[in-house]
Amino acid sequence: MISCHHFHFQARNVEYKDKDAEEWLSFMKEVSAAEQESRTIIEEDKEEAALATQIEQANEQIACLEK
Repeated sequence: MISCHHFHFQARNVEYKDKDAEEWLSFMKEVSAAEQESRTIIEEDKEEAALATQIEQANEQIACLEK
C-alpha cells in the first residue's frame, strides 16, 4: 500500500523510504545472520562430539591392549 507520504515525496522528487519496511528488512537480515551463526555453531559442536567419541573409543582400545 502506498501512503499519502509517498505522493508528497514524489512531488518533491525525493526518494520515499518506508521506515517500517527498512526496519523489517534490517531485522530479517539480523535474523538470517543469527540463524547462519547458529548453524555454524551446531556443525562445530557435532564435529567436536564426533572427535570426542573417536578419542574415547581409541582410549578404550588402548586400555584393552594394555591389560
